[in-house]
Amino acid sequence: MGIHHMKSYGIFALVFLGIVASALQLRKAPNGMSLPSDAFLNSQRSPFGKDTVSLTCGMCHLFLNSFRNVLESETLFDIFKFLTEGLCSVFYSRYFCDTAESNIVKPILRNLVDRFLYPNITCVQLDLCKYPILTKDSDKEYADRVLKSKPPVFRPAVEKNPEKLRIIVFTDVHIDYNYKEGEEAECPYPVCCRKNSGLAEVKGQPTSPKAGKWGAVAKCDLPAHTMYHFINYTVNELKPDFFIWLGDNTGHNLWEHERVHHLDPVKDITEKFKVKYGNLGQMYPILGNHEGLPCDEFDIYSSKHQWILDNSTEMWKGWLTPDSQATFKKMGCYSQLHPNSKLRIIGLFPLAMDATNPYLWKNATNPWHILDWLENELDKSEKSGEAVFILNHFSSNTFFMNKQWGFRYGVLIDRYTNLIRGIFSGHTHEDSFQILRSKASNEVTGVIHVLPALATFPRVNPSFRLYEVDKKTYTAIDYVQYRLYIDEANKNETIYWRQAYRFSDFYGLPNLDYYRFPSIVAKMQTNPAFFTQVMNLLWAEGPRGPELLANHPHALKYMTCHYTCTDLFEFNDCVGWDLLKLEYWFGYGILVRYGLPEWGHATYEQQYHCLLYTSPSPRDRG
Repeated sequence: MGIHHMKSYGIFALVFLGIVASALQLRKAPNGMSLPSDAFLNSQRSPFGKDTVSLTCGMCHLFLNSFRNVLESETLFDIFKFLTEGLCSVFYSRYFCDTAESNIVKPILRNLVDRFLYPNITCVQLDLCKYPILTKDSDKEYADRVLKSKPPVFRPAVEKNPEKLRIIVFTDVHIDYNYKEGEEAECPYPVCCRKNSGLAEVKGQPTSPKAGKWGAVAKCDLPAHTMYHFINYTVNELKPDFFIWLGDNTGHNLWEHERVHHLDPVKDITEKFKVKYGNLGQMYPILGNHEGLPCDEFDIYSSKHQWILDNSTEMWKGWLTPDSQATFKKMGCYSQLHPNSKLRIIGLFPLAMDATNPYLWKNATNPWHILDWLENELDKSEKSGEAVFILNHFSSNTFFMNKQWGFRYGVLIDRYTNLIRGIFSGHTHEDSFQILRSKASNEVTGVIHVLPALATFPRVNPSFRLYEVDKKTYTAIDYVQYRLYIDEANKNETIYWRQAYRFSDFYGLPNLDYYRFPSIVAKMQTNPAFFTQVMNLLWAEGPRGPELLANHPHALKYMTCHYTCTDLFEFNDCVGWDLLKLEYWFGYGILVRYGLPEWGHATYEQQYHCLLYTSPSPRDRG
């Protein structure tokens, strides 16, 4: 069938469906249907010279607007709810299914409709309207423009025994104020160890692992008193120069969440630190994806979620400068110099780059122009001779980061690699890292430090890091990974935060300079015992690492891609069939526990695409 015939049939079908949709909508709300505006109609004059409106364009707008009104109706949502609640109840309780559908599914459905049935985009893409003119933004052109001015790469020399800053970095606290000792730690709900999870013992007979006093290495979030102990220990015993806090503070009981569940943990942690740390203590906080309500949701096109930024700004006034407060309130980001130093801290807003934020699905191109703002801040720092730490809840190759945003984020890190001394992220709850490479030369240009969680969800031991940083150059030299071994703490009924390992000792590297990290991946490939140790650390010495090794024969290949791909474009090419990430959506471990299919049709070269370009820099010879 010729393209003209298909287009003709498509127009007739569009007109017919438009009439049907209009009839449905008119029957429901006779006065509720809106026609295309006069301004829009005037922009759609026929290209053939006659002063007439394009019929196909007008009908496209009429149909899509009518169809959107039908799809967004409560009646349709009730039908969808009826169809899905049976499936949901197979896996979870009726209470969970009812609240999840109302609080989570509804906004997702509405934004899907907005994404695919938005007339100003869809009608142009179908070639039924000429305006507005949509242009495709080129990642290559962006990279060429930004990297054109990149200076020669250098790294500052670090003295043999430098004076050091001590910085504690923690992330993913996930407090559960309904945590209850003695409840089931493995229950039918997505999160356990909570009131009404079910008792772990009935008439003296154990029915499930039990929620302990200090937590549980299970499907459980962190009890508040364990978090309080962390604050007391770090402030009073370790006494760092400052803290970095990477977000995600509320629990995983997403289906129950209201504003109070998102504000209370941030307020609680903030107030406890300020009481213990005093007015002189400095904290650099950012928000995580769980600070959206519901999780991962933030409407940047309206003021619907502005309360999140307003309240956080008010809480963090003592830590953020007035300029930082203004920027944070506007876009969830900030940039400020650490007192009496040349170290600039740049905090980013993950919900503006979150691929699962439904409010970005209609148009995810550089929301709030944060990438432009980041480029400008880095450019000013370069001209001022400053060093920079970047705080971002997401690493750039995670499934949750918008692909294009992650690509351009990597380009900016490449361009300004000379001044970026550290990039810190959380989110995955993994003890990990991500190597970044230049889009122009494939040379290693940076590393993202991915920190394990302070929470126990999903089945990990609470963890945080103490970084040692050269006070003169602000280069990260080493770190100590601290861990709370929950089973030991529950058994002894007391907490002892242990040093799980020191980076330089475990990995055998003299410092944290980014160009040394590819040698870690190379060692994993040639030393199975070392790879097993790394996998054990990956999920904070919980059971998930051994399970992955036991059930997934391609773990080494997957982790190679995980460690060495700069963004999700590269990562997807590298793994071929990115199924392992689905474990995050299906109970955190179902696929790992029951095995995974083969990699699909990716070639060997695709699977190792990232690794091909991660050889150590010539500067590391000898």
